[in-house]
Amino acid sequence: MSSDRSDEKERARFWNEFRVGVLAVTALGLLVLGVRFLQSTALFGSTYTLTARFEQAEGVAAGTPVTVRGISVGTVDRVALAEDAGVRVRMHIQDDVQLREGTTASVGGIAALDDVSVSLNRADAGDPLATGARLPTVEQGTLDELQERALPIAERIDSVLAQTSGTLSEAQRVLTGSEPNVQRLTENLRSASAGIDAFVQRERAPMRRAIGHLEHTTATLEALVDTLNRDTLARAVEDAERTLHYTRRTARSLEQGAQDLEAILADLRAGRGTAGRLLDDPGLYHRADSLSLRMDRILEDFEENPGRYISLEIF
Repeated sequence: MSSDRSDEKERARFWNEFRVGVLAVTALGLLVLGVRFLQSTALFGSTYTLTARFEQAEGVAAGTPVTVRGISVGTVDRVALAEDAGVRVRMHIQDDVQLREGTTASVGGIAALDDVSVSLNRADAGDPLATGARLPTVEQGTLDELQERALPIAERIDSVLAQTSGTLSEAQRVLTGSEPNVQRLTENLRSASAGIDAFVQRERAPMRRAIGHLEHTTATLEALVDTLNRDTLARAVEDAERTLHYTRRTARSLEQGAQDLEAILADLRAGRGTAGRLLDDPGLYHRADSLSLRMDRILEDFEENPGRYISLEIF
């Protein structure tokens, strides 16, 4: 009985120690994952190391994010004083971020606001960087430099504000003196607005009818176009061409007739031909008139005395 109890105690102690070991390993894993998460590092991804030396690295510490164009690609692993001068920073970069030679590093942000990060300006060309490569750095302006640059800007802004204040005062003075004119202008604008509103209200129904007629006409034209096919249009074009041909031929005929008539008139004016001679020779006209009178007398005598001209013999 005593041996059974001792075996049970051994098993219970083993399982207790096993549970404690599992809990310790789990806690350690969670601790590592938590640290990587707080450092904005991929939880299960691998990384490679890059270094950079800065003249100043205020606010940079382990866990400071490393960004490329505002996107986190790693974290600062260690910050230490360099042997020669400045500050040496070691960074862990995600393996899926491929950086090339020519990439530069700079420290940006304001330490007082806990907004510091190491920014990498990635190069487009060059060989891939190897693990442990040192990046050239670009120093950004410090807060003192920003203040020095801001002083002239502030002075110019103050001058502009003073000028603006004077302008506003002058405008207020002018507006105060012309308040009746402004009131009349406002009343005129209100009256004009009311007139326009009344006009729109009055002409709304005619405009609607006009729009309705226009839509109906458009629909009719569309229906007419739909009813016309290519054969009909082709025949219409052929008829138009035939009519144009006949018109041109008639015009040529009329032009030729006009030329002939002009030639006849020219002959008449020149006295050529019988009609021309009649117009140009008065004696010929009188002889023709005398002949006509004689013929009239003969016809009258023939009507009165036909036997004088016709004889009948009866056998």
